Amino acid sequence: MRAPFSAGVALAAWAALAPAEALGVARVELQLVPPQPVAGTPFRIVYTLHVQNEEPASGAPLQCGGLEVLANPGGPSTSSFAVLGGAGFQLSMTTSVEYIVRAPRPGTYVVTGARAVSQASGRVLAQLPPFTVRVLAGSGAAPAPQPPQPQGFPGFPGFPPMPGFPPMPGFPDPQTPPPEVPRPAYEADPDAPPEGALTGAQFQQDGFLRYAVDNPTPYVGQQVILRAWLYVPAGDAACDPVREPSVTGFWSESLMLLRGLCARRWTMQNVNGRLYGAGMVRKIALFPTRSGRLEVGPMAMTVEYLQGDGFFGTRRQTEASSPSLVLEAREPPARGRPSGYVPGTLGPLGLTSELDRPSCTVGETVTLRLRAEGNGYLGSVGLPQLTPVDGVRMHLGASRAHTDTSSDQVRGTLEQEVLLVPTRPGSFPLGLLQVPWLDPSSGTYHTAQAQLPTLVATGAALEPEPGAHTDDPQVALEPLREEPSLAPPRTLFTTVPRAALALGFPPGAVVLSLLGAIARRRWRRREDEALARARSDPGSLLAEARRCHAAGDARQALDLAGRALAQARKALEADGRSADAGVAEAQARCDGARFAGDTAEVGPVLDSVAQAVASLEAGA
Repeated sequence: MRAPFSAGVALAAWAALAPAEALGVARVELQLVPPQPVAGTPFRIVYTLHVQNEEPASGAPLQCGGLEVLANPGGPSTSSFAVLGGAGFQLSMTTSVEYIVRAPRPGTYVVTGARAVSQASGRVLAQLPPFTVRVLAGSGAAPAPQPPQPQGFPGFPGFPPMPGFPPMPGFPDPQTPPPEVPRPAYEADPDAPPEGALTGAQFQQDGFLRYAVDNPTPYVGQQVILRAWLYVPAGDAACDPVREPSVTGFWSESLMLLRGLCARRWTMQNVNGRLYGAGMVRKIALFPTRSGRLEVGPMAMTVEYLQGDGFFGTRRQTEASSPSLVLEAREPPARGRPSGYVPGTLGPLGLTSELDRPSCTVGETVTLRLRAEGNGYLGSVGLPQLTPVDGVRMHLGASRAHTDTSSDQVRGTLEQEVLLVPTRPGSFPLGLLQVPWLDPSSGTYHTAQAQLPTLVATGAALEPEPGAHTDDPQVALEPLREEPSLAPPRTLFTTVPRAALALGFPPGAVVLSLLGAIARRRWRRREDEALARARSDPGSLLAEARRCHAAGDARQALDLAGRALAQARKALEADGRSADAGVAEAQARCDGARFAGDTAEVGPVLDSVAQAVASLEAGA
């Protein structure tokens, strides 16, 4: 048995059961060492379990209520003792463990959860009421020296050292003080519920939800962490979400995975004169996508908890909710803003670039990979276009963006591919990539730079294109068929005969003009129908493509071939069928030859397109 506690420090709860012949007693105790702990200095909470004529029991883990737990061996247990004896036989078992804790600041802390539980039936044998720990402010004085421990075998948890036995190898010598380990300076836990006035919540006696953000006025794209806590008048609770927070105007990323739990890190807090358990249920990183007033919608949960002790407590069910939360997102500063800055690009930002191969043959495609790493989601801001290089065709390729949420600061990565095709031999420096970014802490702009590599091309130069680059022939705008006349107008009434002729035959002129208008309209309609058939008929388009190829216009021939293949594919898909792999291969060859400007491949490409069109028309 341990010595009695100091007055006002140790509390005990007795739970007695009456077996047939002997009295069963269980008791749990808590003791502070030293009795008056100091903020910032580690101290011990001795957790003792005493059982007399009872079944094996164990102590539940302690909820330290805001104290920083440095060492926690778990609750004490008597399961290793053998319970023997008959009627009238008294058997006492006592074991204890020590929690090494540290208070971050002076004040009052409440330790809960000290109770003895039967390992066989799970019933509560004994329970302590909330245990109050009063922590004093540090005075800077050195801690009181501890009495020397006797030489001997080191004790296990719950057992004192045994004098007379030499220290065993691998165990520390009790007489040798342990080496001092430097303790880092204490920092406030950002995941702990805020202290002081109750903000971001509407108080409800049976339970409520509370919101808080670390920055209510962020810049566009700047990260804001939204935390939500569940408050219940108990040590913990079970919950089920009814309504999640709505985050319109934000891009969001969850920073906490509960894995079936209701909340994380329950702590005790005094709210309106009552003790509540607060557990964090949501932790979300928000990034404003626009400036102005942005609102986070309310959240609701169904909650179930045990009010009172584990033996005589009452199970309660309620619905906890929170109010909405308003943030004011700010535009990036106008002063000093670079011309190419995209709102939402925050730093620090890093840029890298690489070619899949440094040299190639003229006409081959080389991939340039650009990579940017910074804070937030970079997929929404992108990278600027590269400066055109004479002798190199550029085309945007695949783009990939992903985020890293392993820490509270979300980091984003953006990878952009640029396809390069040299049209003549030579060495082509690709220039310098510059991306301006904003430092939200100071409101100043900076520029990230990356020197792009040099591409070396060998071989013969490609033939120049016959005309300017056009869009996709399937969506290209057709020119107007008619042009306005530039001839000056002539006056009808220039002579008397002409005036008499015009005045004498007005009805005939009207009728002739009407007939002429009708004839012209019919002629134009037939012409438009013939032209539409020629533009939508794959055979006519292929025939025109071969005529252009024979005339040396490779670019126009490939455009007409692509249009013919597209029209045949549309006719097949209109019947609810899909094209085969040969059609896709022909389309790829046609697009590749058109992009690379390879005139030598025009004839084989036209043949493959003709075969694909024939197969599509046969399928339709």
